[in-house]
Amino acid sequence: SSGDMHYWSVWQDCEPFSSYYNIKPRFCSEFGYASFPSMENIKNFCPENQLNAFSPVMDFHQRNFRGNSAIIGMFGSHFRMPESFEKVVYLSQLQQSIAIKTAVEYWRSLKPRCMGTLFWQLNEPWPVVGWSSLEYYGNWKQLMYHTKRFYAPLISVMYQSPEDKTYKLFCISDVDAKAKVSIELDVVDMTGKIIDTVKFKPVLASGECRCIKTFKEKDFSVYPDTETFFVIRTNAESAKGNFEHENVFCRQPYKAFELPECDIKTKIKEIDNSFEIILSSDKAAFYVTLETPGIKGIFSDNSFMLLPGREKTVRFTVNQQITAAELKKVMTIEYLNSKK
Repeated sequence: SSGDMHYWSVWQDCEPFSSYYNIKPRFCSEFGYASFPSMENIKNFCPENQLNAFSPVMDFHQRNFRGNSAIIGMFGSHFRMPESFEKVVYLSQLQQSIAIKTAVEYWRSLKPRCMGTLFWQLNEPWPVVGWSSLEYYGNWKQLMYHTKRFYAPLISVMYQSPEDKTYKLFCISDVDAKAKVSIELDVVDMTGKIIDTVKFKPVLASGECRCIKTFKEKDFSVYPDTETFFVIRTNAESAKGNFEHENVFCRQPYKAFELPECDIKTKIKEIDNSFEIILSSDKAAFYVTLETPGIKGIFSDNSFMLLPGREKTVRFTVNQQITAAELKKVMTIEYLNSKK
């Protein structure tokens, strides 16, 4: 009821991510979830014939006695079983992101009871399977990109209340000024088609957190929960600047959806010693993640939602001289697809 606390039951006891909703701290100063480093990082220490989650080399780079088993065991709560080691790595980073995002967004919605969070951890002392958001060699895990979004100054979040099972839409501001907010809650089917939209225009006081709307199950009864999801788009104007935020909420775990195969196209333009990458998809693509093995750089955004008819532009800032053609040749694109 006062001071700070640590909360590790989700990781250490393999509790579901919904367990975060039962904890109402004043300040949670330590919590975390582990993931594998990127394939590029792994290949720096692991020979080709040991690219397996439970090989001797991978075990050595996991210093928690049940770490890799805990990571992969939790997949069953969220995803269908991956068929490749590369997909295991991708899902582990996505799972880590969802865990920390779930906690931070919920605890931010408890403001002013909860006024702060610190997740474990930022970086790591050697290339290891662990809790960091930054890899030993400097790459950003998916979590680091999600961190930019769930710690943004003004966000909208949605979750199912553990008390009464209603769905609550919150708008949370850490902006030190009044904000005029526009929220669009889109109901989207698995092809990416928007089938309904609800709009809200609240005005938030400086630093205010407000429950914008409470929905009952019957409010969504016409939208099958394994065939539709929600995209929350937030725009705000204030004396301290303008803010944009996008969020996604699903009522069922991703393994319950028949996620589509997507045709993701890219265009790359070189601009001022960096690159502008324009992406488009023919269907709803969840957690689109770009990687550039062998090329060091940081994306302006990553592990994001891509909907048809809405191009996404990402800036890639590099630390070396390369051409757009060289970048396109090495760049990989992964996204969540339960069929794989």
